[in-house]
Amino acid sequence: NGLMVGVVAVDLSLKRLGAALKALQISPNGVAFIVDEKGLLVATSSNDAVTGTKDSPRMLASAATNSLVKITAGQAFLTSVAASSSAHEFYNFANGMSAIAHVAQLGNQTAGAANAANEPKWRLVIAAPQSDFTETFNAKLMRALLWAVVLFLLAIVAGVWLASRLVSSVSQVVSAAAQIGGGDLSRPAIKSRFAEFQQINQEMGDTADALRQSRNALLAQ
Repeated sequence: NGLMVGVVAVDLSLKRLGAALKALQISPNGVAFIVDEKGLLVATSSNDAVTGTKDSPRMLASAATNSLVKITAGQAFLTSVAASSSAHEFYNFANGMSAIAHVAQLGNQTAGAANAANEPKWRLVIAAPQSDFTETFNAKLMRALLWAVVLFLLAIVAGVWLASRLVSSVSQVVSAAAQIGGGDLSRPAIKSRFAEFQQINQEMGDTADALRQSRNALLAQ
């Protein structure tokens, strides 16, 4: 019949509320904070003090020492969020910082006007600088580029080494051919790790042996 039969009061620890916000895993430099309809801090994951001086017992979010809390609390999308809505957006701040922010109205927005009037008009703000998401990508990209440069340099060194060994083997073949052509029919010694040049060395040695035997047979006649 509309008569008051009792009153229920609940104490809410702002310190515990702040601890709960600090436990949120947002990003390396992300913040979460709660403000009331006057823009005063209720709780925050940053190191900002929620309470102020005796004359001003509550701290304005726009006066916070944390730069992301300070600039996010003063943005148009925060003050213009309707009581029953939320907003996601990337925002470019005046100081050149880009961040993604989420604003949500806390409380039961479907309750009647009488109950809604007794509920605190708090907004939860979660914000993270865009650099938190791009720095990881940039770091991985730089590591990939560094490995690419290292592998490229190793490929150059390996190519130069292989080319020098190849040139050395070719030079020995030329020298062996000149030796046989000059009348020295002793077996040439081509030192190479390449199987193809080892085969050439064997063939040229067999050719030198055959020529030497033929020459000895002619001289014996």
